[in-house]
Amino acid sequence: NNLLNKTLNKYINMTSTGNAKKRIFYYDFLRCFAILSVIACHVFAIPVVRISNFGSGLWYYSLFLNTLRDIAVPMFVLISGALLLDKKETLAKFTKKRINRVIIPHLVWTIIFILFTYMCSQIGIGKPNLSLESIISSVATIRLVGIPTYFWFVQMIFVVYIVIFILNKLNERYPNTLKIALVLGLIIIAAYNLNIIPLERPSNYPYAIFAVIGYYLSKIDLK
Repeated sequence: NNLLNKTLNKYINMTSTGNAKKRIFYYDFLRCFAILSVIACHVFAIPVVRISNFGSGLWYYSLFLNTLRDIAVPMFVLISGALLLDKKETLAKFTKKRINRVIIPHLVWTIIFILFTYMCSQIGIGKPNLSLESIISSVATIRLVGIPTYFWFVQMIFVVYIVIFILNKLNERYPNTLKIALVLGLIIIAAYNLNIIPLERPSNYPYAIFAVIGYYLSKIDLK
């Protein structure tokens, strides 16, 4: 309890200091929830698909936690829309931020992933005797239709950022752009969920629409 109180007090002091970068606590909380949801859906996907678990308490418990995948990714995009839409930024400034926050971390962790996967393969963990070339090829694969072998979500993030930048520029000239995007987005989401528009894979879902929804949700006082 003492450690928790010290941590919270330190956080409150940091966010209340005039010179410190302003943070919004509930966005941090939502990010943590989304991160834990991603972890949960991957961990509990294994018990769900085991036939021997079907109908057991473990299966129902795992099934519930596995469904958090449907919340996690949209939650990240909702937050991005709330924070980035209706902002006036030049292309240079926007690109610089994305390079520092997305592209560089992605490249670093991709290299770590490739080396770790190769090392595990050589010592018999996972798929045996994978060549370094095959792992790099799988990681670098970009498919316009379908899911890449790895890191489909990074491509999705790039698309979301590009859509946000375009919407911001259009909204500067045409103030009703975001309202039109919201209406069209809700129609498209409804069409996907009613199977009017076929969904081949989860990565094909138009996640960028959640950015617009997140922007408008952030303007609602839910107190």
